[in-house]
Amino acid sequence: YAIIRIMMENNVQLFYRSSRKKKGTIGIDDQPEELEDNLEQKLQQYISAQDYRQATRYLYLITLTLLNEKGLIRWHPEATNQDYQRQLSGSAWDRPFRALTGFYEKVWYGEFPLGQTQFERLHFYFQDFFKTVPA
Repeated sequence: YAIIRIMMENNVQLFYRSSRKKKGTIGIDDQPEELEDNLEQKLQQYISAQDYRQATRYLYLITLTLLNEKGLIRWHPEATNQDYQRQLSGSAWDRPFRALTGFYEKVWYGEFPLGQTQFERLHFYFQDFFKTVPA
């Protein structure tokens, strides 16, 4: 049990295919040039174009990047959103992150259409979450 628990906490995966993506995988590695400097720029670009689905994706990518930089999660190209939720389990960010993940998945995978008002509210939730992450 201890070995399995350690493997889960450290996101060690013994059996996986690198060529297939799991359902719920965010896919940061799909666009590696966007990891560092221009996530925020891309977010603003999609907001300006009123492509709120893509903007929501970038909000979630920014969230994962922030949590990874602060050492709250360990990003891995094969990890799923649920893997990140497990990494935050029991922390102060667990419940808010679960809510944001649910919103993201409804918009991105469920293709839930967002209007400007709905996106602004969602954007506020993400920004509020960002303020809770330690500097």
